[in-house]
Amino acid sequence: MRRGIRDIPSFQPARRTARQAAGLAVSFFLLLAHPGTAGAEWVEWIADAEAGLVYEDNLNRSAFANNEKNDTALVPSASFGRVYQITDAARIRVSADFEVSAYDKYDLLNYWKAGASLAARHKIGLGPDVPWVQGRLAAAHMDVRDDMRDSNLYSAGLLAGKRLSERLDARIGYAYDVRDGKNGPVSSPVIPTDVFDQRSQTFSLDGGYALAERMLLTAGYAYRHGDFDSSCDGENIAAVLAGEDVKALATEGAFRESLCVYRLRGRSHSVSLSASWSVLGGHGSMNLGYQRVYGKSRSLDYESSIVRASFVYSY
Repeated sequence: MRRGIRDIPSFQPARRTARQAAGLAVSFFLLLAHPGTAGAEWVEWIADAEAGLVYEDNLNRSAFANNEKNDTALVPSASFGRVYQITDAARIRVSADFEVSAYDKYDLLNYWKAGASLAARHKIGLGPDVPWVQGRLAAAHMDVRDDMRDSNLYSAGLLAGKRLSERLDARIGYAYDVRDGKNGPVSSPVIPTDVFDQRSQTFSLDGGYALAERMLLTAGYAYRHGDFDSSCDGENIAAVLAGEDVKALATEGAFRESLCVYRLRGRSHSVSLSASWSVLGGHGSMNLGYQRVYGKSRSLDYESSIVRASFVYSY
């Protein structure tokens, strides 16, 4: 195993935090959608498309260097929907969202995903520099070629932001995510196999800086606490079971060899940097980003780097 990362004290929110966040998001939607608002109407159609290329050097989040798997995936996606303007300061966005991923080496990880999202945004005042807050609810089904990874995905979140100057803006967010997966092949008769039943909470902070008229730089940090899946071979699984409270364990062959995939509770810290170049009169953008992730559980840690390049077009 690689040298451990210096530990940062664990933050473990109470379970009711997630319920309160989801309840707050629902209340926010109901407040904005209060009937009788004069002038409320559907105002804009949404048609966004993205073609992305993603490379990850530790795709399976392995804590063992000899088990790390890397690959590149082509990830096209699209969203279609509409915006409902409630007041001058409040609007609701509804959309149908689709995504497909095709991997170069590990094609059993290929998937398609279809779902819907609802977001309500409210500006606290008038003018371009006032703060705003947004609540979001989303649900999707993900169908993976490796059947044990098929999952239903649910998310509830809150996001707030403000423009700090003509060139600089900042955002802070919270999201609670649920992945409802299947049971996998039995690896141990005494440990559950529902590796992809996962719950997590993410706190994020990011900011954007307009370097030039058409160039935007974005830097961000995210802290995630909750379940994650990782995999290793049969020789390394003994070390995992000896030092960790493994919540679920199954065998898998998605990486073209027999591995053990397991679920742990842990936390991760990630930093990211991206650049976006506006094209096509503001309807399109060329994007390049880098993300570095540091994950840790009780006795194990992993690191991964993710590089993304994409073209986005908005109608």
